[in-house]
Amino acid sequence: MDTVRRAFELAAVGNCRSLEELRVRLRRERLESVDAHLSGTTIRTQLKALMQGRRRQALLDCLAK
Repeated sequence: MDTVRRAFELAAVGNCRSLEELRVRLRRERLESVDAHLSGTTIRTQLKALMQGRRRQALLDCLAK
């Protein structure tokens, strides 16, 4: 699997709460060149926004119950 694609998948489902958690998870899955793929400013910004959005949605879902 592609490292970048998997990073976005993990960020979207809310399994990781930080970029470091995301990096650790990707390394555990033995994906290639994790640090190189996640080193750019744009991808880090996108992943952080996705993780924050997912957490925000989970909180709203809990409050709605």
